[in-house]
Amino acid sequence: MEKEVQVKLEKGKIQLAEPTDEALKTLRGLSPVCEVGAGRGHWVKEMRNAGVDCVGFDIARKNRYVRKGDHLRAAESHARTMLMVWPPDGTETQDWIRAWPGEYVAIVGNLDRIDLGDMLNDWTKVDTIRMKAGPKGLNTLHVWRRPDADSSETS
Repeated sequence: MEKEVQVKLEKGKIQLAEPTDEALKTLRGLSPVCEVGAGRGHWVKEMRNAGVDCVGFDIARKNRYVRKGDHLRAAESHARTMLMVWPPDGTETQDWIRAWPGEYVAIVGNLDRIDLGDMLNDWTKVDTIRMKAGPKGLNTLHVWRRPDADSSETS
């Protein structure tokens, strides 16, 4: 059974988006996954519990689920998929995507409220999974595949 959307974390923080079984199954198929801006590691913990090979990075935190590091450090993780859960708006998120060398980018949130610029215009959207609404409204897992991913697999 899926958990409630607003999960109270330590120190009274509220989780913006709760992973659903369908989202976790999709991410398992895209493993290994690297969550950038992982915060306290809630998604990393839930992904690991669901059998997803994953790691999380955050510039402000380090705990058993999250390594201290920015998007450039995350890009060195050799993961296949970068996950961002309600990433910061604007150029910071665009910088994360620009630096990502992996095959997939996955974003949880409402794209009407996240400015991606034209960063993913050339990427192929391969999945969209509606999730329960959270404190910021609509939550959807969006997955894009790098345009040159097919050619890199055959070379």
